[in-house]
Amino acid sequence: VHMALIRRPGVTSEQLHKVRGGGRFLVGQNYNPAADLMFIEAIHGDLADFRFYDVALSLEDLRDFASCNAMNDLLYPIYEFELNMTHLKPSGDIELYQMGLEDICTQEPDLVMIIPERIDFETSLAMCNFFTGDIIIPTNPEENVAIYDKYEEFNNYCADSWGTSFWLGVVANHTNGGWTRVPERKPLIWADFLPGWMVPTEEHSCLAFVAINVKYKWAASPCNILQCPICNFTSTPKLHLRGLCDLSKFDRFYSPYDYYNLKPVLEGFFLSRMTWNNHTWLIKSRLDRAVEARMKSNKPNDYPFGLHTWDVKGDACGQDQVQLLLTSCGITDFTCSDGSCIKKIKRCDQEVDCPDNTDELNCDVINIPEGYSAQLAPPAIDSSQLSLHISLDITSIREFDILGFVVAVDITQSIKWRDARLVLRNLRQGNFPNEAKV
Repeated sequence: VHMALIRRPGVTSEQLHKVRGGGRFLVGQNYNPAADLMFIEAIHGDLADFRFYDVALSLEDLRDFASCNAMNDLLYPIYEFELNMTHLKPSGDIELYQMGLEDICTQEPDLVMIIPERIDFETSLAMCNFFTGDIIIPTNPEENVAIYDKYEEFNNYCADSWGTSFWLGVVANHTNGGWTRVPERKPLIWADFLPGWMVPTEEHSCLAFVAINVKYKWAASPCNILQCPICNFTSTPKLHLRGLCDLSKFDRFYSPYDYYNLKPVLEGFFLSRMTWNNHTWLIKSRLDRAVEARMKSNKPNDYPFGLHTWDVKGDACGQDQVQLLLTSCGITDFTCSDGSCIKKIKRCDQEVDCPDNTDELNCDVINIPEGYSAQLAPPAIDSSQLSLHISLDITSIREFDILGFVVAVDITQSIKWRDARLVLRNLRQGNFPNEAKV
């Protein structure tokens, strides 16, 4: 776009065309006239409310636009985003959709997500935990209505024959006859019960949104019925895919974004996307469409959390099948094979903490390589000779004769050296003994 063709305030004699012939106007793509368009140089993300004006906007107009204020007095832009893209030609993997200005201009990130799976309450808790969240608990009427309206389209799919559709993160307190918020283990403060369904019983120890004929109401429900959880987060979930080689074309980090085939889409931070496709999970590269990985599911509707085998095509690692671990666990956590998290200090402590018992597997302290021989001296490190650290501890004095020049003592001798052939793992700090035999 030639700057000379942009009309400035006060200049009215110029007759302008939208774009001078022979030029190109690109949005979201780096352009080099001497080269073709490159996918890796295109924007990967969302663009909204794009407008191209043939006048210079005032500072006040720019502030109004950035603040999502009304700009009704402006002239119609010569180019803008609209659903039919009348004046702009979409190119590449682009999806067009409409959303309200209030959604674009929200001050807070969307930290609520539905899991479109009909599962019981305990499984729902675990599923939300996999995404680093908890089951939603509205705290006021406005939030209650907003959450229900947002996911009402899933109502028929999620509804159980009991007449409820979405789990709430609340369980019964049979001691005092009330309800307890699961995340904080504190009493429920606000609720919107369906009349006659607010008292917990042994059979009805969970809470859910009512699905049939009544909107926004809660009802006591059995905990073993099947319906969908709505998860709430304190920050955008960040899932780490571990087990890839350094040259892999797949992203290492993913976050849930939108839905596809009634499953959450896990969007890679750069060029990959993980979706439910043909009865399993599929990772596709947007940069190279020949690169993909397909999860070998152990059971129907299995999610990719934890350790799974993946069939790989086209990746740079040269492996047709790999073991990959998708985890939301933090740096101080250990990821169980099913995807759940425990603190690292509980790993190999001779007590089972993982639901699948994997925290007590492979707990050997020493990894002995093939061909190792304890009869051969270990190689020296950073010198031509191996360093030995010798210590003598006198444990008792049996005889001390000054006149006879005789001393008899008991001595414990220890020799320490570093064997670079061995790899130590699962070492524990504190008074816990790290015992091993070679």
